[in-house]
Amino acid sequence: MKNELTMWQSSQDVRAHILDDDGETVRDTFTLAYHEFSSRADLMQLWEYIRRYMEAPDGVEQCHRKVTMCMPVDGRREGLAFGIVRVFAVAANHLFVQMIASPIAALTVAGRWFAMSTSKVPVWPAEVEAACQVDPDDPYRKDWRSNGKYDFYELGWPAICFVVGLAGVVAGLWWLFSVVM
Repeated sequence: MKNELTMWQSSQDVRAHILDDDGETVRDTFTLAYHEFSSRADLMQLWEYIRRYMEAPDGVEQCHRKVTMCMPVDGRREGLAFGIVRVFAVAANHLFVQMIASPIAALTVAGRWFAMSTSKVPVWPAEVEAACQVDPDDPYRKDWRSNGKYDFYELGWPAICFVVGLAGVVAGLWWLFSVVM
């Protein structure tokens, strides 16, 4: 769905509707994904992923193979380490860009961490949890514990950039306040 925003901009997202018993009346709508730094083609790929999961005879198996990382938020808040990984992933494989952009990225990580720390952990209603139990031996079971360890380029270097960027922000604020005061 295309959404008109202020300042002559627009965004796109993939939305799901919860229908009433008549199958036509929309009771609720929620967004599955936003058009952040991706293109409309990326949203269409996400929709194709969802469609295959729901409709293809081997959809669950196909989707299981495609997912390489799960968000670590099931029953908990996202931690600082994953926030660093996620924010710096925008410039993955561009170490110089990550270092140059580190002050802005550090502020983004700090804001993300603050938002996660002060937000409520989402909880599915009990009837949904009861209806959606996954067998512990299910071969397609996958969650954040399936991610494995982050390597130096996924977390180590971004963590260094985060510290350098945060130090740059603090030094800049220190200088600004010393000049103003």
